[in-house]
Amino acid sequence: MYDPRNDDHRLRAAADGEIPMARAFDQLRREYPRRLEFSHFSLADDALDAAERRQLAILGLK
Repeated sequence: MYDPRNDDHRLRAAADGEIPMARAFDQLRREYPRRLEFSHFSLADDALDAAERRQLAILGLK
């Protein structure tokens, strides 16, 4: 659903770039990829037990 390594890569590249960090960070925020909330996803995996399903439901997955 979301891989935080992509954010890490973009932040590190911005820190190593020639643009001042404040401006680079602002640009990252403006160009941030769209992410969906957990409520937009549903589970269809029978390999999960009841406790795992309950925990994911608490996070908002359907």
